[in-house]
Amino acid sequence: MTADAAKLLTIAESNHINRVFAAIAFGILWYDFVLTIPIEVERYWKGGRSWASIFFFLNRYLSVLSHIPVVVEFFAIMPESVRVCTRVLEEDDD
Repeated sequence: MTADAAKLLTIAESNHINRVFAAIAFGILWYDFVLTIPIEVERYWKGGRSWASIFFFLNRYLSVLSHIPVVVEFFAIMPESVRVCTRVLEEDDD
């Protein structure tokens, strides 16, 4: 294994670890969001509208909805890194 192949393998492994921790963070964010929906319905949906409730809804929903493009880019667009490193390592062995 050459030095370049070892570097690629290290990058692929750290990329995998990074994705695992990101998945945990996204899971905690969405779990908290779903967990607090009944409280939100009880306190904010049944009450009147005010500037505070508008800012609450903007803060609550934009924080969750703005992570959707990040998740798509992070998990759907870049899954090929391990396959690329495997191909490079196989070519290096030949």
